[in-house]
Amino acid sequence: MISYEEWNRSDKLAVELHFATNPLDQGPSGLDTVLELVEREAGFLMPDKVMRKRTYRYSRQRAREQLMRVTPFLDSLLLPKENGDLQGVWSLSFGGTQGGLTFEVSLYPLSFFRQQETTEARCQHVMHVVRALCLHLGPVKYGFAHSGADSLLGTDPHTTDPTSPPGAYEAYWLNVYGKPLVDALGRERVLSLPAHSIEPLPCGGVLWLSRPTLADFDSPQGRSSQARCLVHLRPELRLEDVKRSLLERSLAFQPVEKNFDPDIAGLIELILQRTTGLSTLRKEIERYNLYRPPPVSEWRPAHEVQSDVDNPASKLTFYEVQAESLIALLHTEHPSVAGQEPSSIIEVDDYVGRERWAEFKEYMTQAQRELLVPMLGAYLGELLIKHLGGRWVPRRSLLESSVVVGPRAWLPFLRAHHLLQVPSNSLGKSLDFTLSQLFHQAVRLASV
Repeated sequence: MISYEEWNRSDKLAVELHFATNPLDQGPSGLDTVLELVEREAGFLMPDKVMRKRTYRYSRQRAREQLMRVTPFLDSLLLPKENGDLQGVWSLSFGGTQGGLTFEVSLYPLSFFRQQETTEARCQHVMHVVRALCLHLGPVKYGFAHSGADSLLGTDPHTTDPTSPPGAYEAYWLNVYGKPLVDALGRERVLSLPAHSIEPLPCGGVLWLSRPTLADFDSPQGRSSQARCLVHLRPELRLEDVKRSLLERSLAFQPVEKNFDPDIAGLIELILQRTTGLSTLRKEIERYNLYRPPPVSEWRPAHEVQSDVDNPASKLTFYEVQAESLIALLHTEHPSVAGQEPSSIIEVDDYVGRERWAEFKEYMTQAQRELLVPMLGAYLGELLIKHLGGRWVPRRSLLESSVVVGPRAWLPFLRAHHLLQVPSNSLGKSLDFTLSQLFHQAVRLASV
């Protein structure tokens, strides 16, 4: 199975279908009807697992056992597909505030459906599965199949609120309109769409494709087709405005050169992998390209620092113990920390940001808060010693303790103190005092 980071950064085929009736209202046979239909029609899209707290090989009996009551009025079932070139998950929600049945299917990677030699057959099969579900589980209210990342860039409220009323918000590759929506838009108007294909459904709804396949959804031709269909359904829109907006969305799928500040480039890469999906990746790269942290101020000329403690050995032992405490905390998840490798300081920064230490330190116990700065500062100081030949200059005041490297004395505890003053969710500001920046600057200036 692919990692969360890869799943988050890659485009997927998103299929969403909302039905008016809940098959579970018919009792256990209702679930069998749904599962039998999926088993018969899904083909290469067929899920192979059933997941609740544990993941099992798919069987109808196992699916019955794992149907999960989320609330008193909502049941759900997760059916992952983990094997083969195509992976993903089928999410089935029965009931809820709107009643009915909702299919949400994510299939990775989208490129599986865009390969030139197979795109037509694979996209036709997706349409076949959607049609079969609509024919046998209707009446259908609303649905679509499209690039998951592109759908997040649009204006369809269903992407964030499944209870939103159906509407002609976007022109997807595959679109399903239930009878109420068709009637609201005008049946004649819907059936005269300038679409690739239009297929009336027995329930009074309509299934239509804006293009033959998904392959060119973000191309000028694909965007032009989408714009013409959307303006046809919503005459109040201007064709050129819609087309321009869609073409701007296509930029999200074009590569952009990275020009991150070199001292924190590795950390930014980790943050992007962890937090940014494909739909916003380009925008985030452009934002980080413009960001430059303030200069490192936590240093003094080496000749200005000297120890003021009577027993330096005990201080040095304290620093070593604190560094080992951080290693003990992170070594399992981040092996580079156990080896005190230079790259580990990036992992430490990312961990502090991910766990939001700066934001949540006020909710920690006094004992926990008192450990944060010593652990982080001591680990940074030990890296300066191990890799740059530095030496500790201990002081009674922890924040004044330094590591001398060449002509400079770096203040690792003061840097850690500043890092923890900025909330980790403060956009941009959370990178102003990274440990990585100080370490990498010390590497560059070690002999200057």
